[in-house]
Amino acid sequence: MNTRLSKKQMFFNKVKLTKDDNLYIGIDVHKESYGVALWLNDTPAIDFIMPADTEKLLKLLEKVRIALKRIVYEAGPTGYSLARTLQKANLPTAVVAPSKTPRQSARDSKTDQLDAKTLARYAAKGLLRPIAIPTRRQEADRQLTRTRDQLVSKQSEVKLQIKSFLLQHGIEQPPAVHLWKMLCDNKPFTNIA
Repeated sequence: MNTRLSKKQMFFNKVKLTKDDNLYIGIDVHKESYGVALWLNDTPAIDFIMPADTEKLLKLLEKVRIALKRIVYEAGPTGYSLARTLQKANLPTAVVAPSKTPRQSARDSKTDQLDAKTLARYAAKGLLRPIAIPTRRQEADRQLTRTRDQLVSKQSEVKLQIKSFLLQHGIEQPPAVHLWKMLCDNKPFTNIA
């Protein structure tokens, strides 16, 4: 039975790294997949797409741990759980803010693999500044605050839409509309008429 190995499998089967090698890894993290790029000794080594499976990623990284200098990915909607898992495995991990990542002025294409390659290369050249990885509690607190702010903003939008609708159709605003501000500010009110 002749089974063909993928480019990724061949690379990880044959690579023999030492502590004198310099390996940087960029990961473009998504809900369903990871775009992964390895930058080895100042040159691109390999890039690939894999399922977003942290355990499989850890197994691959174990094979190159000795030369690993830094793993980087951009902060995003997937949060920081990958970073926490990699740090718990004692892997040198950094998360960078997308707004602080240098960008090419005229990019012809955008792919997960290109993003991962860019992150790996920039990490190797020292062009990325990591951000603090929050604890789970800090992340939850921030999300709560963000969610509240979004809901307050949506509520204001809906109120404006209602007022615009009434104005557009020549309908007089009900007397209770003036209470909206007091209700939103959690101020006590006594005149409900």
